[in-house]
Amino acid sequence: MAAIACHDFRVVLTSQVKRRVFFLLYVLLGVAVFMTCETKPCQKQVTVVAESLGVANGTEHSRDPMDVLNGPPSMPTTDCVEPWSMVDAMYFTITTLSTVGYGDLSPSHTGTRIFVLVYVIFGCAFVFVILAEMWSDVLHFFRQRFLLLVDKFDHTDSELSGRSAGLSGKSVDISGDGYADLVLPPRAAVYWLQELLPTLVLLLSIQLLSALVFVLVEPDLDYGSAFYHCFITASTVGYGDVQLTTDASRIWASIHITVSVSWLAALYSDFSRLRDKRERELARVRFLMMQLDEEVVLQLDHDDKGVDELEFVTGMLMMLGVELCGEPLTWADVLPFKAKFRKLDVSNTGRISREDLKELVKMSKASHLANIKKKKMAASKERKGWLRMKLSDIMEKLSLSTADALTTAKRQMAHQQLGQRLQQQQILQQQQQQQEQRVVMAAHVLKFRLQTLKKAMEAFYKARSEQKMQKIVPFDDQYLVTQQSRPSPDMMTNIW
Repeated sequence: MAAIACHDFRVVLTSQVKRRVFFLLYVLLGVAVFMTCETKPCQKQVTVVAESLGVANGTEHSRDPMDVLNGPPSMPTTDCVEPWSMVDAMYFTITTLSTVGYGDLSPSHTGTRIFVLVYVIFGCAFVFVILAEMWSDVLHFFRQRFLLLVDKFDHTDSELSGRSAGLSGKSVDISGDGYADLVLPPRAAVYWLQELLPTLVLLLSIQLLSALVFVLVEPDLDYGSAFYHCFITASTVGYGDVQLTTDASRIWASIHITVSVSWLAALYSDFSRLRDKRERELARVRFLMMQLDEEVVLQLDHDDKGVDELEFVTGMLMMLGVELCGEPLTWADVLPFKAKFRKLDVSNTGRISREDLKELVKMSKASHLANIKKKKMAASKERKGWLRMKLSDIMEKLSLSTADALTTAKRQMAHQQLGQRLQQQQILQQQQQQQEQRVVMAAHVLKFRLQTLKKAMEAFYKARSEQKMQKIVPFDDQYLVTQQSRPSPDMMTNIW
């Protein structure tokens, strides 16, 4: 529980820090825009014009030097202007967000006015609400300390219902057993005084202190006017009749507006909340003190076995208008809690004892172990299924890769065989071409030789016809050719 409370406190603290940082950044945005875009008449020019009209001599204290400078058109003026300082921009930003709006500074350019329209709508709706919540925490802190201080003078039993911090009413015995069961709310004057007095004292103290500061930093300002100015500012009316001309007074005005307006808004909010709280307390007391009708009591029976304690208490709370998560409490909202009670009541005695909690712890441990075992089995099954799925995927991929490899190998073999066939065909074609070339070459050689032989024979016969042929003499039944009729060796060589 301590860890949960610490975590909740950290979350709340982080949220508050974020809100404050957002408010600071939003204000700085307005300051940067107004310092960049807006201008005002030079301070020297304002002083000179004021002195020339007698403002410095006290003859026209009712008029502001800025109003004198921007007075009738016939008045001689100059064009000397200067940008807003950081103090001017901060002062104007705070008066704008708080809706005080004195009117001593205002946007003069069209672009700045458009920016102010958006800036005011979002700032008044969200940003200043954040600021009011921040300062309401301070008021709540002081109120609680005050109520704890007053609570020491209250002698009623702190354990009784209706008892709260501060002064309470008298104790009442509802059951008739001689013991007090309820503490009545305090009287209206006591209730409102102890609830609102810390806030009113703080708010009054801030106004008194702020008036004193304004008297110190603003010349020619008396304490009564300063106190009047502080209350008019805190109420966000902001007439603007009391002028703040120095940087110090405008810096303190920014602080005073931030604190006073926020606390006054928190006071209004607390007043509404305290009024609703008072009405609820009085309605609760009236309901508990009145005499209940028989029909009203019997309507609280939901199981036709008579009205038990749970049905009576729940019915009373429903009649009082108790809400659960922002919705009116109904009997259906109680049923889940009854089911939870039955689960904790292991011994079925109608009460949750220490033994029931121990047995429930044992059962929860056994159930936890069983759940862990189931989870482990489910996880192992999931792992096995995952492994099977992975193995099947791997086998499928291997089969696909094997089939792809076989197909690729077959294709490669087919390509190789086709290539070998093509090479063989090319070799055969080359061999056929070479053989045909050899035949053709041999035919050409033979043709050439035949032609050469033909020419040699023609030459031989021609030479023979020209020579004188000798007679052939028979000898031993043979024809002998004389030496002159034989061809010469050179002729034979030419023939071959």
